[in-house]
Amino acid sequence: MKKILRYLILALVLLALGLFVSYQLRQNSAKNQMISPSATSVLSIALDDIVIDNLSSIILERKQEGSKEDRVSKWTKELRTSPGVAIPSWIYMFSLNQDPLAFYGILEVKDYDKVFSYFANTHANQMSFLDKEIPLVSILVNSHISVVFNKEYLVYKIQSSKQENTTDLVDLLKDKDSWVKYKDLSEFYNLSPKGHISYLNKDRSVAFSADLAKSKVNFLLDWNLLSKTNQQGYIREVDPTSKALYIYNTIDMELIPGLKSLAKAMVPQGSDLSYFDLEIAKDSVLVNKSRVEIGFDQDFNEVQKTINYTELIPNITYSFYTQELREVDLPTELIYPFSITLQDGFSIASTKQQSFANLKKKIPNAPLQVYVNFEDLPLLVDNSLVRELQQNKAKLLLDSEWLTSSSVRIWGSLSWKNKDK
Repeated sequence: MKKILRYLILALVLLALGLFVSYQLRQNSAKNQMISPSATSVLSIALDDIVIDNLSSIILERKQEGSKEDRVSKWTKELRTSPGVAIPSWIYMFSLNQDPLAFYGILEVKDYDKVFSYFANTHANQMSFLDKEIPLVSILVNSHISVVFNKEYLVYKIQSSKQENTTDLVDLLKDKDSWVKYKDLSEFYNLSPKGHISYLNKDRSVAFSADLAKSKVNFLLDWNLLSKTNQQGYIREVDPTSKALYIYNTIDMELIPGLKSLAKAMVPQGSDLSYFDLEIAKDSVLVNKSRVEIGFDQDFNEVQKTINYTELIPNITYSFYTQELREVDLPTELIYPFSITLQDGFSIASTKQQSFANLKKKIPNAPLQVYVNFEDLPLLVDNSLVRELQQNKAKLLLDSEWLTSSSVRIWGSLSWKNKDK
C-alpha cells in the first residue's frame, strides 16, 4: 500500500512539474508573437492565466449548466478545437496611429485547411478570395471584426466603428517582413501593467489593467491627461447607494467622449462643463400628460379633444455649473420633460417636481465617481448589453484620485450574478 502511495505521489509531482514546464514554455513562446513596429499601443489578454485563476468557478458553472452551452462556452470550445491557428497563452493586439480604437492581431497558421474549413462552415457568405494562387482569403466576420489569412499567417482586426473592407489587413499582411517580435518592442515589453487584461500606449499616458475573478472584474487605470486640469469647485452631495445610477465628473469633458456626448445632449449649448453629475433613482415619477385627438361629431364635423392621462417615467436628475439660465434653455430633444432649478451656482434639471432648497455641496475628494446598480436601473433604451447586465444583477463601482495636477488614477469593479442562479 505504501509503495502504491509513493508511486501515486510521484505521478502527481511529475504531472504538476509537467504542467508547470508546459505553462512556462507557452508563456515564453507567447512573447514571440509578431507585432507591427508602428504600434502605438498594445492590448494583451492572458488566456492561460484567466483559465487557471478561474478554474474552480469554470468547473462549478459547467456542473450547474449540465449540457447547456452558452455563447462563451461555445466560443471558447471553437477557439480551442477548430481554427487551425496557434493560440498562445497571451494574445497581444496592437493599434496603429490612424485609429487608436482599432486593434490588430497576428497569429501563426498551423493548418491552413482547418482555418479555411472553419470559416467556410461558419461564415461562408462573408468569405471572399483576394488571390487564389497564394491563396489569400478575406472575411468580414461582422460589422466590427474582420480577418485575412494565407498559408502562413492570420491577421485580424477588432474595432468599434463599422468596417467596410479588409484593405488595411491585406496591407498589414503584405508588410510582414517589417514585423517584429513582441519581446523586441522595448517601449512595451516588460512595461505593460500586470493583469489578465492590460493596455499601454506608446507615450505611456494611459496604462490599464484588469483581473477577472469568478463573477467580478477589478480594474485600474493610470491616466496622464497631458495638461493641467482645474481641480477647484464644489459638487452636489448625493448618497450614491440610494440611487440606481450616480455619476459625477470634474475631468475635462473633451477627454471622455461618451460622457461628453451625454452631457452636451442634456445641457444648453455653450454651458460650463467643468462639472456634470447625473443620478437615476430606483423609483419612478408619475407625471400628468395630455394629448390632442381628432375625431368627428354626430354631424361628421371634425373636432379636437384633449385627453388627460398619467404616465410613469424615470426619476432622473442632473446638474452642472451655471450663472444665469432659463428653463427654455434646456435642449428640446430630451426624451422626458425636465423642470430646472437654479440653486447655489448649480443648474439642476429633474423629471420630478421637487425643491433643492436644502442642497448640500462639498469639495470633491475624487475627480470622477460612478455607481450603477443595473438591477434597479430602468431600461431607458432597448439595448441588449444593458438588458443582459440587468438580468445578471450587475454592479459597477468606480472611484479615482488625483496623482498630480495632470494625472489621475481610476479604479473600480464590475460584478454580476448569473441570472440562472
